[in-house]
Amino acid sequence: ELINSVIDKFSTSVTDESLTDAIIAWAYERLPPVKQLWDTWVVTTSFDSSTGTNPFTITADSTSGLEVTVGGSFDINFDFTQVTTVADLKLLATYFTNAITSTLDDEGNLPSGASIELTTICGVDLATATDPVECSSTSSAIEYTSTMYLAHDADAEAITTSVSDALSNPTTIQGVTSAVIAEASAGVSVPLIQVTTSGSLSVTNFDTTSFTADETAEAFTFFEDAILETLVSQGLVSPGSSVVVTSISSGSIQYNLITHVDASVDTTSATSEIQTALSSSSTMTAISTSVITAASTSSSTTLSTATESLAVSSSAVGTPIESDVFKVTTSGEFSVPSLDLSTLTTSAEIIEASKYFEDAITEQLESAGLLPAGSTVTITGIVDGVVEYEIALYASTTSASETTVSRIGNLFSGSASSTVLRAISSSVESA
Repeated sequence: ELINSVIDKFSTSVTDESLTDAIIAWAYERLPPVKQLWDTWVVTTSFDSSTGTNPFTITADSTSGLEVTVGGSFDINFDFTQVTTVADLKLLATYFTNAITSTLDDEGNLPSGASIELTTICGVDLATATDPVECSSTSSAIEYTSTMYLAHDADAEAITTSVSDALSNPTTIQGVTSAVIAEASAGVSVPLIQVTTSGSLSVTNFDTTSFTADETAEAFTFFEDAILETLVSQGLVSPGSSVVVTSISSGSIQYNLITHVDASVDTTSATSEIQTALSSSSTMTAISTSVITAASTSSSTTLSTATESLAVSSSAVGTPIESDVFKVTTSGEFSVPSLDLSTLTTSAEIIEASKYFEDAITEQLESAGLLPAGSTVTITGIVDGVVEYEIALYASTTSASETTVSRIGNLFSGSASSTVLRAISSSVESA
C-alpha cells in the first residue's frame, strides 16, 4: 500500500505540473541558482510505471521483510503399522505435506509462498530415519515446521497463530487425513497420449433459433451423450473418453472428442476409423435417434418439438492433436443422509441414480477447477446409503495429478465438505 501511495502521488505531481513548479522553485532558491532549469518543465503525459519488486516483502532470495518459522505438532488417527521402510516414511511425508498445504491453502490460512516441512512422523525423525522403520505404538503425532515470508509490517503472531489453530482444529485434521488416504489410494501415474479431435455433424429439421441459454446447454448434453455412447458401443473409443460440444446451430453441431491412448496406438488410423463410422448411415441414424429420445423426456416442449424430426445428414472430423498426459485413478465414498437410497432395488434404478450422482459430482469438481479435460467420474456402487465413486484424472505432470487428488480429498472431507455434499444431494433430488 505504501509503494502504491508513493507512485500515485508522484504520478499526480507530474500530471498537475506541481513537479515542474517544485523543480523551478528549487532552481531559483538554490545557491548558487541553477539557471539552466528556470525554463524547464516536465511533460505531463510522460509518466509511466512498470511493476517492480516491493522492497518490504521478503522472499527466499531477498533480505527485506520478515522470515518467520513456526513449529508445531498435531495428533492424527492414522494406521502407521504398514510404514516399515524409509521410502514408505518419506512417501507418507509427501502425502501429508501435500494434504496440509492444500488444506491450509483452501481455508485461507497459508500465506503466499509459505512452505510446510514435516520433521517427525509417528515418533520417527525423518532426517535420521533408517531401515527398518519402527513407528512408535504410543505416538500418533505429526511434527512440522512452516516457513513464511511476510511483509515487514505484517502481524506475524496473528498469522502463525492461525496456522497453529487450524492444525489443532478437528475438521482440518479430518480433511488432512482424508486427503492423505485419497492420495495414497490413488493408482500409479500412467503416461498416456491425449488425443483431441474436432468434429462436426450436419443436421436437418433442427431449428434452434428460439432456444434459451438453458435449452441450448441441455441440447449440448444430448449430442455429447449420443456421440459418445455410439462410438463406445462400436468399440471405437474407451468408456473413459469424452465429447464436448462447442457450438450448436440449426444446421451444424461442432464438438471435440477427447480420448486417451497408449503411445503405441496409431492415432491417425484410429481417427480415420472414427470418421468412417460417423459417416455411415447407421451411425448417423443412431445418433439422431438418441438425441430425439433424450429430448422427448425434457421438460422443455421447445426442445422436444425442435428435435422430433431431427436427422444427422453428414459428418466430418479434423486432424487429431496429441499431447502427453498422466492418468491417476482415485476412489472414495460418502454418505447421503438426506436421500433414502434403500429404495433403489432394481439394476435400472441404480444405473439411473448412478448417472445423477456422476453428473452432480462432475459439476462440483468442475466448479472447483478440479476436473481436467477428459477426466471422468464413475459411480462404482450404491450400498446402504453410501455412494462409492472412482475418478480418473488426466494431468500434464505427475505432480499436478497428485495435487489434484489431494484437493479432491479435501473437497469431500475437509471444512467445505458439508456444503459440497448438500449441493450434490440437491442436484440429485432435482434430477
